[in-house]
Amino acid sequence: DFEVLQPAIDYYEDNGSATDKLRTYYYQGRIYENQNEHDKAMQCFVLALSEGQSSDDILTKARILYTQGKLYSTIFEWDKCIRTYDEAGNLFKQAGKIDSYINCIACIINVYTITENFEQAEHLIELGMASIDQCSVRIKGYFYSNYLTYISSYNPVNYKDVIAIINKYIESVDYAYIDWLAISNAYININEIKLAKDALDHITKTNNVQQEIKYCALLADVYRKNKKYKDAMDVYMRYVYLTDSLEYHQAKTDLEFIEDRHSLELQNIQNK
Repeated sequence: DFEVLQPAIDYYEDNGSATDKLRTYYYQGRIYENQNEHDKAMQCFVLALSEGQSSDDILTKARILYTQGKLYSTIFEWDKCIRTYDEAGNLFKQAGKIDSYINCIACIINVYTITENFEQAEHLIELGMASIDQCSVRIKGYFYSNYLTYISSYNPVNYKDVIAIINKYIESVDYAYIDWLAISNAYININEIKLAKDALDHITKTNNVQQEIKYCALLADVYRKNKKYKDAMDVYMRYVYLTDSLEYHQAKTDLEFIEDRHSLELQNIQNK
């Protein structure tokens, strides 16, 4: 809640440096994000970057841009998502935060894979691999997961390349940080259905709704390819239930107009 932060919010609206305002609005936005009020979170982040434009706190700016990228990805605004992740990654690199820099690269690779912009993904993979040995095991796991999803989605899929990356992934990353959903998806894409099901069997529980949605989608595909159509339909109905959200359209509308509304408010102030 805002009990601790609210006095700072009230004070820094009219006082304090650009850095004070940048950080305060960032913290405010993170609280809203944790409360799943994404429209209010985005409004805070836009205000933070505007009020803190002259601040030299590049790390907070990078964190704001990264979080904006995450919010844009939830509503499939891929161009804005790539832009904010890219800006965040450059600032993280400038601040010497290699983990966060590679994390941003991995996020963009994921977006390029979704949008089938494979040439751009290939370039970022080269950048990521150049620094991967400097990363924590957790970030290595996330990077290899997105690398694997990219290479197993490329058309035509190269069987040997996919197997090589799966093996490299498992060798380089501790078991706890392996994304078995990504591995199962890769096996499905090269038509290794038994191995795909074996990978899913490593998953004893899913951590959030997004993971459960992916799990259901993959399991339904495995059942379908094994001609277990009733099982496939049962899992697919669970998938539909999880993805059927009436809140999506409202969230999309709110987020799309926040930046435009803020720009208009600034223009009105300037005009006055």
